[in-house]
Amino acid sequence: HQGKFPQWLARILFAFLPKWLAALASQHPSCTFRLDPNGLWSLEQASLFWSNIKSHDLDDRIEYIEDPTKDPSELLDLSDFPRPLHHVS
Repeated sequence: HQGKFPQWLARILFAFLPKWLAALASQHPSCTFRLDPNGLWSLEQASLFWSNIKSHDLDDRIEYIEDPTKDPSELLDLSDFPRPLHHVS
């Protein structure tokens, strides 16, 4: 928990995961997703992931992303980033 997520792995994951979620969403039109990176992402990685999610029109399918970075206050600059209610300031 709270480790570091390697950039090379982030690029692969963030390219693949939105496509996989899009495939699931197309097969299950009412499904939504909750993700929990356990604080492993940097702010840059969280921003990249969210950009990729939005490029696949999945932003309305993500309920929230629990603890994407070690410090949730970093995410305040990402105004449309989905956070659990107990993280919203």
